[in-house]
Amino acid sequence: MKRSAVAFWVLLAISVCMGAPSVAEEPAPPAEEPVPVVEEPKPEIQFVVEWEAPEVYTAKRADVLRGLLGVREQVVEPAKPRPWIGVNVAEVEGKIEDLGGNPGEAGARLSMIVADAPAQEAGLQKDDVVIALNDKPIPAEGNPIQNFIQAIQQHAPGDAVTLTILRDKKRIQKKLTLGTFRHTLMPEENHPEVAIRADEPNTLLEKTLDTTRLSQNYLNVRQMFRNASNIVWNPDKIAKGAINPFRLKKFTAAYRHPGTAGEICQQVIEQMQEAFNDKITSPADLILRAAANLDVTLDPQANPVHGNNPKERLVHALKIAYALREKAFAKLTAEERKWIEDQGHTLYLGRTDEEKEKLSDLQIFQAAYKIDYNALFAAGFVIARELEPDRVQELIKHVGKQKRRRLLRKDAEQFGGDVIRVEHTPFGKLVIGGPGATWYKGDAAIVIDLGGDDLYANPAGASVPGGPRFSITIDASGNDLYHAGGSAQGSGFAGAGFLLDLVGNDVYRANNQSQGTGVFGIGMLLDMAGDDTYRAEQLTQGAGLFGIGILADHAGNDIYHVAAYGQGFGGVKGFGAILEVDGQDAYYAGGKIADERREKNRSFVSFAQGAGLGYRDDEGGVHASGGIGLIADAAGHDQYISDHFAQGTAYWFSMGILSDDAGGDNYYSGRYAQGAGIHHGVAAILDHAGNDHYTAYFGVSQACGHDIAVGIIADDAGNDKYTGGVICQGAGNDNGIGILIDRDGSDEYNARSPDYSVARGGHNKTRNYGSFGLILDLGGAEDVYGDPILTNNTVSTKTEWGILIDR
Repeated sequence: MKRSAVAFWVLLAISVCMGAPSVAEEPAPPAEEPVPVVEEPKPEIQFVVEWEAPEVYTAKRADVLRGLLGVREQVVEPAKPRPWIGVNVAEVEGKIEDLGGNPGEAGARLSMIVADAPAQEAGLQKDDVVIALNDKPIPAEGNPIQNFIQAIQQHAPGDAVTLTILRDKKRIQKKLTLGTFRHTLMPEENHPEVAIRADEPNTLLEKTLDTTRLSQNYLNVRQMFRNASNIVWNPDKIAKGAINPFRLKKFTAAYRHPGTAGEICQQVIEQMQEAFNDKITSPADLILRAAANLDVTLDPQANPVHGNNPKERLVHALKIAYALREKAFAKLTAEERKWIEDQGHTLYLGRTDEEKEKLSDLQIFQAAYKIDYNALFAAGFVIARELEPDRVQELIKHVGKQKRRRLLRKDAEQFGGDVIRVEHTPFGKLVIGGPGATWYKGDAAIVIDLGGDDLYANPAGASVPGGPRFSITIDASGNDLYHAGGSAQGSGFAGAGFLLDLVGNDVYRANNQSQGTGVFGIGMLLDMAGDDTYRAEQLTQGAGLFGIGILADHAGNDIYHVAAYGQGFGGVKGFGAILEVDGQDAYYAGGKIADERREKNRSFVSFAQGAGLGYRDDEGGVHASGGIGLIADAAGHDQYISDHFAQGTAYWFSMGILSDDAGGDNYYSGRYAQGAGIHHGVAAILDHAGNDHYTAYFGVSQACGHDIAVGIIADDAGNDKYTGGVICQGAGNDNGIGILIDRDGSDEYNARSPDYSVARGGHNKTRNYGSFGLILDLGGAEDVYGDPILTNNTVSTKTEWGILIDR
């Protein structure tokens, strides 16, 4: 995915990150102009806030969050129309005099021209360098790009302006009429249960905002979220009339109402845990709920399966699935379909120039938009209905009565050991393994193994290029080794794959798009017992990209290793989740992809452990909203180790959630992590219990909302310790909102730069407005704050606008 280090949207007034000088943040996309600043209290003032928690707020976590953070909707005047020229801008490359300018002049390079925008109509071209507006030079002091943006902001739509540019070492003037920045009202998921009624008592945040005279400021920042949710990206690029393709309604609801975002994240967690917990395991229900989060409603009664025995029913389910798959891809061209079937995963993992020439990124999104996702997900759902626990037990009992059959020579080369029989169906081979040790090397549509310590060197319940597009593997017991390259181990690649391992200490090893990953399809890996080890590369371990990926482990002390884009990862139109019911688990992510943009040779990109990621290509002008990534771990003392972008993180119109219900947990990461919403993201860590330790060695983390994004940590109990760098621990930056709630225990907050952290807001100079950073420490115990101006049992404020509420 291309994200230029300096390029970013002007599309009217684009923001430049203005955080701590030591933080090199990415350029920010456009935002609405703020309304005038309401009077703000001087920094470092302490207040007393009288507030009693209603009993209703002491029940469910969602109710607690609502009782603390809910703020009533108020009518806010819509932002005035903003000027728009339709370009991307970047820093000037090289010396200005080498381009035809004079020493001391400054400018902004046009890195892209939006089709049919005022800039294109005026004849502006890519790589033109703007050095003056209406004959007034772009100031060289400070940031020339920011200075150019501010010069545009001084005008209104319909104004005629003249740009002086450098092109081919010549000075040229171009006249244009400023347009109006494009907006549309995006639909959101309805959540009436999170609204605060007029007859309810004020929440703690409302009372605090009133006392500190910051209510209007908070509403203004929140209005910026609402306005940003309606910005039009890719007008008519991906599909005619498709305003913001792949934007999820659940995301829009959480994003427009930052104070209730935590509640909506909690609902996502509870929905999935209701289908997979210590009493219930329902693959079909997991798919129903995941699909609903992707705005796809499946009919549980549609596409009935027929057959006189469980094996016949499973084969019939495959027949229905293939028919639905054809329906799903019916609108694709032969070239589009071939790419999706063979290379769909490379959109995030890297594509060669040759591959891009055959099918550009834009063409990929155009193809993805034509897919019938209802039919695609229904194909996997039909199979999942036959994998409910009672039917699996019936199936195992049925095949256990099958008579042994001598294998054909070609089958004996692919399957060996205790093999009972190999049957050939219209959809691929059906292999039955006995209770002894068995090995599997060849592709199979269905594998049912009755026991033994087995070796799976085949895809093991994964749809693969050149093989079955729907595949099921069921292993009844044994300490098994799953070892394969390519798409493997319960993954759906332009189809659906299921791997169910019922008992045993198992080892899973694979490369990319594996271990419960759905890429243009559905992938599911269910492991019901044992101490297991999962190791894979990228786009794996509960990852979804234009699909659903679920890795659900019921019991045992498990270890997860992934390079990047996994362990609960949601890409575009993707829902990816790891669900853990019991055990002390360790999650490791990173060490593969160097993050050369930020800390070259020192850090790695993770995008894991509850991570959402959209697609942002400022140079090419292709943008797409992301999906939902989730880790929900219900018990145990767990370890979460990662680097950049991880542990409840979200980037570009996506959601990332990490939930841990019990145990003393350790979180270690680099930056953009631990409840970090980045560039229009909604992110959360929700930890229910235990003495937890959060460490982010760099920062922009630990309940940080950066660039009209919201980041949340809600820790319910325990003596917790937060250790960070800069812009962390309840920090808002570039008009973001960061919220850290710690409800009990003696807690410690330490940051390398406390002035830029620990209940810290920040002023964005381009937008000329502040941010909100909030810490609500409600345990009543003695807490330690690295910032000496913050103390126990007070409400303290910091500049624009940081608020500590310690009760």
